Amino acid sequence: MEADFNASEKMQSFNLGVSMNIQAIQTGVSGEISLQNRIVSAALLGLAGLGLLFLVGFAHGPENTLHNAAHDMRHAFTFPCH
Repeated sequence: MEADFNASEKMQSFNLGVSMNIQAIQTGVSGEISLQNRIVSAALLGLAGLGLLFLVGFAHGPENTLHNAAHDMRHAFTFPCH
């Protein structure tokens, strides 16, 4: 009889854990991030992206390897560049 009680107790704690996880998934993490933090993150990511484009676009070296690699990827993704 005691084994049945332990199994029942374990099942209840398992169900409670599962329901907590489902609630966390439904609530989501984005509810905890403020609008100001989202704007700052988007601005920093945008600046990093523009910096990368600037770096690759004006990369000059003996063989322009970085620039040529980026140029080839533009063609691979069918992005017009000429």
